[in-house]
Amino acid sequence: LASGDPRTLILRVGDYELRLEDLQEELLRAQARGAAPAALDDVVELVEDRRMRELAHREALAGGLTLDPAIEAELASLEDRALASARLRELLAEALEGDAGRLAAFYDRNRRRYSTPLRLRLTALTVPLTATADRDMARLEALERELENKEWTLEEAAAELGATLEDLGWQTLAEIQRRSVRAGILALGLEPGGHSPPYRTQNGLELLYCAERENPRPLPYDEARSRVVDDLLAQSGAELVASLQDEVLRAARFRLVTGAVERLATGR
Repeated sequence: LASGDPRTLILRVGDYELRLEDLQEELLRAQARGAAPAALDDVVELVEDRRMRELAHREALAGGLTLDPAIEAELASLEDRALASARLRELLAEALEGDAGRLAAFYDRNRRRYSTPLRLRLTALTVPLTATADRDMARLEALERELENKEWTLEEAAAELGATLEDLGWQTLAEIQRRSVRAGILALGLEPGGHSPPYRTQNGLELLYCAERENPRPLPYDEARSRVVDDLLAQSGAELVASLQDEVLRAARFRLVTGAVERLATGR
C-alpha cells in the first residue's frame, strides 16, 4: 500500500484480485460519500474486510448459495458505515489532540494506567503428556526444588524427562496467559534465576525459568499521549460527538425562514 505503484497487487482470493489502482478508485467513491478513511491502518482494515468477504462469498457459492442483490447492497452499506465510523473517530482524535490541557488533566488523574507492562524473559520446559503423567509431575516438582538449589541445569532436567526446552523470549503477562492462565499467575512471582512450580497444559507438563525481569515503569506524558487519547475517547466519546455536531451546525449557518415553515406545516 505504501509503495504507490498503481499496479501493485494487494489481495488475491481465488480468481479475485485487488490492485492499488482499484482500491484508489473505491476510496475516491467512498470519499464522495464522506466515508473514506484517511489513515493507512484503516485502509489495511478495509482490505482485510474485503478478503473476508471474498472468502465468505466463495464458501457460499460452494454450498450452492447465491448472493441476493439486496444482501450485496446491505454489505456495501455496512462497509460504508464502518468507514464513516473510522473517519468519525479520526476527527474526534484530532479534536482531542488540539486540546492539550484536557489531555494532560486526564493523564494526571489516571497516572496509574500509564506504565510499561511487566515483561519476563522466559524458557519453558515441557514434558509430553503420557500414561506416566502423574509420575512425571511428581518428578518435576522435585526437580523444581533441585533446580532452585542449582543441583541440576535445565538441559539436564530436560534430558532426564525427555522434555523440550523452548526459548520464549520476552513475554508480557497477557502473552504468557495466552499460553496458559496458570502460567500467567505463576509468572507474576518469578525473579531472575527462578523457576515456576510445574503445571499442566493442553500439550503437556510444564515449568518456566525466568532469565530476566523488567518491572513496570511509569510512562511520561509524551509517551502515553496516544493511549490517553484512546482512553478519553472511550470514556467521553458521546460527549465529543455531541460537541462536534454542535460545531458542524454552527458552521453551517442555517437560517430559519418562518413563512416557508408555516406554509409547509399548513400545506398552503
